[in-house]
Amino acid sequence: MPVITIAQLLEKFGPGDAPRSDDYIDLIDTLADDRNAVYFDSVAPADTDANPLWFNTSSNALSVYNGGQWVGIQGGGAAVINAISPLDYTSGDLSIDLSAYETTTEIDTRFTSYDTSAEVDTKIANLVDSAPSTLDTLNELASALGDDPNFATTITNQIAGKANTSHTHTASEITDFDSAVDARVLNSEEAMIVALTDEVSEVTTGTSKVSFRFPFDATLYQVPRASLSTASNASTAVDINKNGASILSTKLSIDASEKTSASAASSAVLSTTSISSDDELTFDVDSAGNNGVGLKVTLFYKKV
Repeated sequence: MPVITIAQLLEKFGPGDAPRSDDYIDLIDTLADDRNAVYFDSVAPADTDANPLWFNTSSNALSVYNGGQWVGIQGGGAAVINAISPLDYTSGDLSIDLSAYETTTEIDTRFTSYDTSAEVDTKIANLVDSAPSTLDTLNELASALGDDPNFATTITNQIAGKANTSHTHTASEITDFDSAVDARVLNSEEAMIVALTDEVSEVTTGTSKVSFRFPFDATLYQVPRASLSTASNASTAVDINKNGASILSTKLSIDASEKTSASAASSAVLSTTSISSDDELTFDVDSAGNNGVGLKVTLFYKKV
């Protein structure tokens, strides 16, 4: 009776390998009788010593004789079962059923449906489409949307809650509008520039070069500043008086060849900061060199 040895099966296929059609053809050519043979028949072999392995051609089950009975091989025998199960034993010959196996053409067709590594890279690049590096992953896009799955609805609702650009209110309709505006006006820092000469004539000394009455209550929040359009060859000193009394304990001075009191070696000191509405301010030039033109004084104040 033709038999297939375990050695032949393992040598030909290897553990766990699936046999190919050409493997069966080669194996049939090398069939030989051997003591460690697989016995093919629908009836168990009588000589269990000579045939310890039996493949039942009726049930397609592989069994081993354990000395007392035939035991079906499972688990560890799977490789052998997988290797020989497609074989059919008929009329003392081996016939082969290859219908369960794909042809080379079918295998080639199956694998051509998969993308190559280069094709996968191209599709990913097309998906990213030159997006900035901070927005080229799904996680970065989600973060940019605030991880809000309903981002469009959220934004739509927020926009719906905004006032129309044509919507208006009168001042009386706004709670505390007047006091809020007054507070901002009163606390705002303002500046007033007073010209003591024109932009052509040379600066000369004298009292009350300019005088005016202050239009509202105010507080001087920093020392006034004197400036020249054209520098003098000597120091220029300016005093400011409120209702006839100086508000400076150290007068404004512009050093020779300089155009601003901000860089003076001797800084001015403000002794009076409060000015009431209708207080008279007068400006004196106590000293002046030659060539100085365009003398001005800047007052820094807040309304009170």
